[in-house]
Amino acid sequence: MPNNLPSVFVFLNEKAGSSHTDNLKLMLSEAWGSALVGSAELKEGLDIAAAISKAKQQGAQIIAVAGGDGSVARVAEHLVSAQLPLLILPSGTANILARHLEIPLEAVDAAKLLHDFNILEMDAIQLGWKLVFSHLSMGLYANASHQASAQAKGIFRRLAYGWEVTKEVWNRHDWKFEILADDKEHSLRGSTVMVANVGDFGFADWQWAREVRAYDQVLDICIIHARVFSDYFKLAWDLIRLRHPHSARATHLKIKRSARIQASEPLPVRGDGDPAGELPIEIKVVPKALKVLVAKQY
Repeated sequence: MPNNLPSVFVFLNEKAGSSHTDNLKLMLSEAWGSALVGSAELKEGLDIAAAISKAKQQGAQIIAVAGGDGSVARVAEHLVSAQLPLLILPSGTANILARHLEIPLEAVDAAKLLHDFNILEMDAIQLGWKLVFSHLSMGLYANASHQASAQAKGIFRRLAYGWEVTKEVWNRHDWKFEILADDKEHSLRGSTVMVANVGDFGFADWQWAREVRAYDQVLDICIIHARVFSDYFKLAWDLIRLRHPHSARATHLKIKRSARIQASEPLPVRGDGDPAGELPIEIKVVPKALKVLVAKQY
């Protein structure tokens, strides 16, 4: 094993999908040896900023996170100010950010990036005091994510989301959204609004939008105009055929600076899979906010 690996401190979330903390610790110890300088479990109430500060004192040069998109985001927003790069070890349900950055979706394979990597500077979405790295959702998609219990996510994974989405579609929900995007006003009806820093849907090769990149200093606002099952079947077909940006069931807006989004009622907002308040919201583009390890060929 090479003895010149950069030193790493790892955060582990045993509740993220099928992650098993003890087995993962053992695997990382075998893969990294003395380069692994410490670890902490992402439990409720953990002072992440203090843990990162302690990790730096222990000589950590890289912070790894084993978990899903929510776990990664919880740690990542502290790494922006700590100026430490992030290594993602996917072990969640959708692993959207890992998919977008073409990071291996098995933690044991992602851990091998430490041996040969590049550093990518990716953008972020600022929502009040919070930073979001993959996407913000509001409407049907956010409601479904909110209803999917942590237990169901652990046992049935994507089926938990699918079941909740089906129930939301059955209720035929849609809302009127008022969006101020880089000083341009838009009034649209839709069932879901997604602010995407990455285009990946989290399932197969489906995308909310094509040519959305986490490092292009632009955010994509996608408004889904679907209300009944037939609309969603047609939208799914567009996704499969990669025609989504040109679908009559979706509108796309690009922002380079900021946006304000409100709806006909105070809908819940989800950021990187976790609760992030409710509408109305104001967001800003934060260019090159976070350093992330990616493969040399990315």
